[in-house]
Amino acid sequence: MFYLLELRERIKKFYQEKESIAIATSKFVIAFVIFFITTKALNYNELLANPLILLILSLIGAIVPTVILTFMAMAVACYEVFCFSPVLGAVILAVLCILYCLFIRFAPKYGIAIVAVPIAFAVKMPCLVPIVLGIIATPITAIAVICGTITYYLLQSVREVELIIGATTGEAGQVYSYLVAQIKENSSLIFSVIVFSFITIMVYVIRTREIDYAPEMAIVTGGIVNLLAFLIADLTNAVELPMSILQLILGTVGACVLAFIIQYFKCALDYSAVERVQFEDDDYFYYVKAVPKMKVATQQNDIKKIQVQKPVSQKNDDDFNVSNIFQDKNWDEPEITDSDFSVVADKMESADIDVDKEFEEKIEKDLEKNLERDIEKFEK
Repeated sequence: MFYLLELRERIKKFYQEKESIAIATSKFVIAFVIFFITTKALNYNELLANPLILLILSLIGAIVPTVILTFMAMAVACYEVFCFSPVLGAVILAVLCILYCLFIRFAPKYGIAIVAVPIAFAVKMPCLVPIVLGIIATPITAIAVICGTITYYLLQSVREVELIIGATTGEAGQVYSYLVAQIKENSSLIFSVIVFSFITIMVYVIRTREIDYAPEMAIVTGGIVNLLAFLIADLTNAVELPMSILQLILGTVGACVLAFIIQYFKCALDYSAVERVQFEDDDYFYYVKAVPKMKVATQQNDIKKIQVQKPVSQKNDDDFNVSNIFQDKNWDEPEITDSDFSVVADKMESADIDVDKEFEEKIEKDLEKNLERDIEKFEK
């Protein structure tokens, strides 16, 4: 657990230090995945399938706001369908414009959710987006889930129409009637919209309750509801599943695991150290439950070069050498005899004697003065 917390703190610290680069990189990856899956699923235009075009569109999507990225994804999908059938392209464009305006009105910050739902369907984890939005957002994001689900089933209906009419585009009225018939007969559309909207709201409600491990319980409950709803619908033959039962189970488990990871990086709580506080003011009495966040200090492995320096006195003593001076000046070093040492010793001894005499005389004078001062005080 300690290593996970340390890894989490390191990733968050890196994200804070390189926020602009991290956001641009993540948007580039998301945009590339969106355009790649859209062009590969429809594949009606060879130009958009060119990797260079996909990279250019992804670079543009990395620097524009998410609202514009959502619009670009819708425009690419409409152009792909228009290349197959202008009638279907016009119908898809009208429906997507209505959904886009509806989304802009209520949930402009979560535009990426509209294009994320079809991607989640493509990777067999459609419940991932509703659960994640219930964890990190508000119930209003259910509108984005609805728009994304309708977009996915519209594109699926286009594929069904292609299988019916073949490579020929057919008459405009015939193509339109086929599309309407596919949407009416697709009971999975309404059922998925209801289930995913319910999951988003339910996960949000459970996550905001004052109970321990509320986010984790919300994620598990959302996965169970998604699994039971589609299994019951398949067993009663009320709805045709968009995937096999095994894919449904594995996709639900995978979505819950990813939601746990997102929740862990968003906010990890330590329920073993819960505190309950009570206080009041003039109008209210407050009961507060405080749950601390899990944090760990990351280790700093800073390597510093330490240079040991000698003390100044020692350094001066080592640097000062009489022989070095004479060698630099090309002089002959003088010879020091025993007589020279004796002369120096005599001078130092006489100097010490003079200092000792002066010190003794000073002490005697000070004692005499102190004695005279005490006698005068006693006489008074």
